[in-house]
Amino acid sequence: MDNVEKQLLGSVFKYLGYRPRSQKEILDFLHKKTSDEHQINQVVDQLVKLKLVNDQEFSDWLVKSRSRNRGSIFIKQDLKKRGVELKNIAVNDLEIAQNLLKKKKFVDYQKAYRYLAYRGIPSSIIAQVLKKGYNGSNVNSD
Repeated sequence: MDNVEKQLLGSVFKYLGYRPRSQKEILDFLHKKTSDEHQINQVVDQLVKLKLVNDQEFSDWLVKSRSRNRGSIFIKQDLKKRGVELKNIAVNDLEIAQNLLKKKKFVDYQKAYRYLAYRGIPSSIIAQVLKKGYNGSNVNSD
């Protein structure tokens, strides 16, 4: 490993220090630093050997961290954007929608619907939650 590869590896270590990254994010980061494909492949291979880059662990981390306030649609888009192969993610959209609505008080059905849709909750779940009502009262569907 030459001096340039060591510098690239050092900058990737710093980049990984903030949060876990997907392999595509690492490749994009390295392409900004150098155009030498051989060096980029050497650094990525080294990271895989050190088990610092693992798309499965990254996707598990992302689902866990995002599922507190985001629905399955948002999480799938986020995974796709980061170059991770989509898998069957286990997110309870119904529970997330109910928790999100507990935080905010909506009188208008449309605003509540948009609020949940923007956060990646599927429309079938939104309709189910808003039909039941939340916080002990129904939403006006005017």
